[in-house]
Amino acid sequence: MNSSKGWHFATKQLIQFLCALVLLSVLFFVTPSWAKDAASGKQVTIAAEQIIHDDVYLAGETILLNGTVKGDAVLAAKQITLNGRVEGDLIAAGQVITINGSVGDDARLAGQVLILQPKARIADDAIAAGFSWENQTGSNIGGDLTIFANQALLAGSIKHDAIAATNALELRGSVGRNMQATAVGDPQLVEIPFVPKPPVTVAPVKPGFTLTDTAQVGGKVNYKSATTAQISPRAKIGGGVVGEALEQHQIAPTSNPVREAIWQIQRLLALLFVGWLLLRFVPTWTHNLATRVKAKPLSNLGWGILAFVAVGVGTIAIATVTVILSILLAIALPSLVPPVLGLGIVANLALAVSFIAFASFVPQIVFSLLAGSWLLQKLQPSTPIQPPVRQFVALGIGLLGFVLLTTVPVLGAIVTLIAIFVSLGALAQHVTSRKPQEAIVNHKFPIANH
Repeated sequence: MNSSKGWHFATKQLIQFLCALVLLSVLFFVTPSWAKDAASGKQVTIAAEQIIHDDVYLAGETILLNGTVKGDAVLAAKQITLNGRVEGDLIAAGQVITINGSVGDDARLAGQVLILQPKARIADDAIAAGFSWENQTGSNIGGDLTIFANQALLAGSIKHDAIAATNALELRGSVGRNMQATAVGDPQLVEIPFVPKPPVTVAPVKPGFTLTDTAQVGGKVNYKSATTAQISPRAKIGGGVVGEALEQHQIAPTSNPVREAIWQIQRLLALLFVGWLLLRFVPTWTHNLATRVKAKPLSNLGWGILAFVAVGVGTIAIATVTVILSILLAIALPSLVPPVLGLGIVANLALAVSFIAFASFVPQIVFSLLAGSWLLQKLQPSTPIQPPVRQFVALGIGLLGFVLLTTVPVLGAIVTLIAIFVSLGALAQHVTSRKPQEAIVNHKFPIANH
């Protein structure tokens, strides 16, 4: 396979996967809040005069941040608007994210529509994934911009490098150093069903790569596109332009249907085995988790996102504490450095392995158990659902449907991400709650209606 064709295919698959990740934020809007400083409700508002001297973790249908956050801000909502100041990092996921204030460090954004308005200031790097990205004239990014999107309109100022993987890319503003871009230029690149219409106007961007009269790049421009780039002769490019053509049509890698079918069968059997182990040895825990997933799926989604962030923060914290202790002990008690380093590595490894093991099996099993039990209940409503054999049959039916569903491109990624985050949120609430679910106390499987 030609390297350009292979790169083109990989880029298209990457954009589609990231769009699937973004759609998770678009389809489900959460309402819990958890933080050292937080507010809850349908609309969460931080007033202009309010100053929060800590990190915040907020979730709701809409978030309006007009005040000041002295630490980091982690936000999840349908619509997020930042008019105030976040002095640390900003991490946000939602359908529409609008920034017209300032971020003192990095910004990491995921959503359907991402907009930096004229007063937006990001002191360091911006990393974003979405359907549409726009940094308007007057906005400023003090570091690098890395963007994965279906379309991107760069009209503001980027002090350092700009790296973009898109379908449609237009530069109207300035890039201080180099620009590396892929603008596939395929009108049919991303076709994801059930995408809701955004409540804001999205600036149109022509498929392919465009540099307008006002475009400025201090260094080199390297781009790849399946269409001819539209470069204005008035555009100011300090280091020249180097372009590479991509094939117009998607090039799929050679696949072996038999090998793929065998892999899916092996995956189904592995999930069935792990599911049997859970039902056999920890049935109460498994049923309790399923009960919580069924009872509050949207709330669990919000908790799951926060728990995912907490896992990342936890790994960084363990590594940081381990390094600091090792440095201090190297001065006073050097003989203790090896065991401290060993404990830190083991702790981080245990956290990583636990998370991977949970995400690889438990969400699929819980969702399949719920779906299979619901189907059996509909087909045979008079038959009790408690016997272990019936639960295993329900699990098998549900897993068969889940495995088939997750083989569908893009849709499978969406379903898997939803299952992981919702189950992770249910686990977080199970761990922090002392009150058992009624369905578990009565030893009834949660999907049944007795």
